[in-house]
Amino acid sequence: MHSIIIVGVMATSLVIVAIVGAAMWNASHSLTNLSLALLETSARTTASTVETEIDARVATLEAVAARNGLIGPGQVPAQSDLLEDAEIVVAPGGRFPQTMPQLTMITDRHGKSMALSNSFTRPGSDRPLLAIAIPAPVPGDPQRMIAMVQPPQQLIQTLQSHPAATDQLLLGVLDANGVILARSRDAAKLIGTRAPDWVKMQERKGETGNFSARTPEGTQIAFAFHRLHDTPGWIVVVGERMTTFTTRWQSPVSLVTLANVLGLLLALMAAFGLARLILGPLRTLAKHSQRVVHGDSGDMPPLELNSPVREFDMLQDSLANAQAVLHNRAEALKQALEVLAQSERRYRALAEAGTLVSFRGDASGRITAVTGWEKLTGIPDSDAPLRWRRQVHPDDLPHIIESMRHAFDSKPTVSMEFRVRTLERGWRWVCSRSVPVLDSDGTVIEWAGVVEDVHDRHIAQEKIEYLAHHDSLTGLHSRAFLEETLPAQIDCARHSGEQLAIHLIDIDKFKEVNDSAGHAAGDRLLRAIAAVLEDRSTPNVCVRWGGDEFVVIQRMAAGDADPAAFGDDLLTCIGKVPSPTTTGFASASLGFAVFPRDGENAKILMRHADMALYQAKHAEAEAACAFTPEMAQRILMRRELEKDLYRAVSERSPELSLCYQPQVRAADGKLIGYEALARWTHPVHGPISPLTFIPIAEETGIINQLGRIVLEDACAAATHWPDDIAIAVNLSALQVNRYELVPMAHDILVRAGLAPRRLELEVTESVLIRDRDVALHVLRQLKGFGMKIALDDFGTGFSSLEYLNIFPFDKVKIDKSFIWNMKDSPHATAIVKSIANLGEMLRFEVLAEGVTETYQADALRAMGCDYFQGYLYGKPMEFSDTLEAHRRLAQIG
Repeated sequence: MHSIIIVGVMATSLVIVAIVGAAMWNASHSLTNLSLALLETSARTTASTVETEIDARVATLEAVAARNGLIGPGQVPAQSDLLEDAEIVVAPGGRFPQTMPQLTMITDRHGKSMALSNSFTRPGSDRPLLAIAIPAPVPGDPQRMIAMVQPPQQLIQTLQSHPAATDQLLLGVLDANGVILARSRDAAKLIGTRAPDWVKMQERKGETGNFSARTPEGTQIAFAFHRLHDTPGWIVVVGERMTTFTTRWQSPVSLVTLANVLGLLLALMAAFGLARLILGPLRTLAKHSQRVVHGDSGDMPPLELNSPVREFDMLQDSLANAQAVLHNRAEALKQALEVLAQSERRYRALAEAGTLVSFRGDASGRITAVTGWEKLTGIPDSDAPLRWRRQVHPDDLPHIIESMRHAFDSKPTVSMEFRVRTLERGWRWVCSRSVPVLDSDGTVIEWAGVVEDVHDRHIAQEKIEYLAHHDSLTGLHSRAFLEETLPAQIDCARHSGEQLAIHLIDIDKFKEVNDSAGHAAGDRLLRAIAAVLEDRSTPNVCVRWGGDEFVVIQRMAAGDADPAAFGDDLLTCIGKVPSPTTTGFASASLGFAVFPRDGENAKILMRHADMALYQAKHAEAEAACAFTPEMAQRILMRRELEKDLYRAVSERSPELSLCYQPQVRAADGKLIGYEALARWTHPVHGPISPLTFIPIAEETGIINQLGRIVLEDACAAATHWPDDIAIAVNLSALQVNRYELVPMAHDILVRAGLAPRRLELEVTESVLIRDRDVALHVLRQLKGFGMKIALDDFGTGFSSLEYLNIFPFDKVKIDKSFIWNMKDSPHATAIVKSIANLGEMLRFEVLAEGVTETYQADALRAMGCDYFQGYLYGKPMEFSDTLEAHRRLAQIG
């Protein structure tokens, strides 16, 4: 029995040992597979990261190619961090230079065409390089490609900062020839060399696998590999030192084995119980390991072995740690992919920013790299750092150099505009903006900037500035230009000892040109006069001051020129310009003031020139008029009269009154009416002539108010005379050209109770020149109410028989100048006789003004004149005198 028991115990022990051994073998095998699976997972995730980085380089190459319009042939330095130390090479017909391998396009997993090279070197250099190419077809060359050439460490930067690149793990990328393209450790020393155990990897046929090998340093490594998609056979390898790899599973297994041996020696009788305690957790551990190997650990519940054996707890902790490491690596990989995607988006936006040219310079401002200069100017980008000044306009280069010198001193953002000779469009305005790049100490390490096309904006700005200082109609300088520059011209003349003559020119009767021939004719006249003035005043400054006024600034050396002669010459030239006036030619008035004789500043000189112009407009001689101090007194006097007349009219002051001059029948001398004549007795200056204050009223705009007062007072006075006595009232052209005159005159007659037939309204020929249609309409309405219309001062001014034809005047008054000249001028006598004959034929009455002598009355009566007015029959008298005269006539009669 004992033997049986011993045999049984031994058999049980052997069974237990066999079971424990099998369990330990299964556990060690599972842990080994788990470690290999972790390595293979790291290889796959690292391969995914490298593939994503290659995709980012392809996307960046596409963005740069699109932005640069597939520039080439030639090579251009890139301008983003992803393209650092890169060359862009264009392959016409799909043939690259002999210094690099020929590439064949493939379609990647995204459906894009691209090509990758294996590691290669150029003649005369042992520096390894890689090339990525994409198609870049153009019309006539559908096989054209564009490639980016970079050192492997620039193209594959992921392994330098990959979360899996720890002290225990070694990451690397090999090309199809086994040449090391990237390595997480000792990259600078080993990139470009062949991997020692490349043959072992070639023997593995699967997409992912593992093997053991020695590194170039002689370290035994457990490797896992994964073959990269869309490459010519690149492989990502992940390795772990063999000692670290075996320790992960051997240490727990050794401890468990020792514990089981001790347990077997101490408790053989509990072999079956121990077997259950061991086999149960091992099964759980094996199942959990398989799920981890298959990547299902993300949603797995925590591993719980519930074993009293301490070694199983260690195995559980080890597996949990391994699972946590794998999970952390997966999360780190996701973050790395997100950072890479964000970086890709950022650099794509930078590549598509659309700037014309970008450049970099060193700390001293010397240009070191330029992109886009060849497209703009035809100068290769590689030559631009040394030759860019040749394409800048010579007038702008000093400004650029000065701006750069200032920037080096103060380190500001530099913005400047200048002209560049472009490849196709000649000189073109561009704007350069550059900023300093500083290190942590605030020291400039380089300059970076862009050049943008601002030609259209600059031309528009120049046009705006031109229009701001030039007249759009004539092209001459504008009033704003003169106001800005005249003070500077005066200062310049003051320092040089020169004189300046300011000639102020006003076109005569310009409004009548607009009214009679239209504004288009007026504009043509202004342009023609402007051309003449500009031609005659060169090199002096010619300005359109406004409306029909011009200014010419004449520069004169001391005693070297005569401003009056210069002004007369300008007037002569203007007089040769055709004009739609009665004379057929334009005319003008000119007044001038001289610096420093007539003033020390622009404001005073312009005011004095205006005074001289006013004097010239009222002078009989058509000559340039120089300013004199007496003019200032006259102007001040006129300003005072304007103010006092406005006050008198507004207040209806008794300073304003009417006198009445008799009008008699020529046949028997019978009184038939009076002409109302306005008088103004100034409180200081005494009586003011109507020849003075009537033009003032017209120019200041109070003529309508004054005319209403005259018409009201005249109609009121006429109601005190016999019913057969008429009253004649003069109307200004400004009054007749207002529709309001008709209701106003009718209202005054109604309120005064005066019959319309007793009111005679006198107008001059100028009313039909200003606005003929309005004037005819107003006169016809007045005549329709029963008022009589007389044409005053006939034979002077714009006399035209057409006026007698277009309107049926009741009476025509012959101007007194013809009456006074009858004795000595046969022409005057003939004109008077002709007017009288016209009156008889056209059935209007004729009144002769200014009859002072009996012989005049006899001659006029013989010619057929109907009425007389003049000192021979009575001077203008006060209203009270008219009443007294009628009283005496009533007593005599």
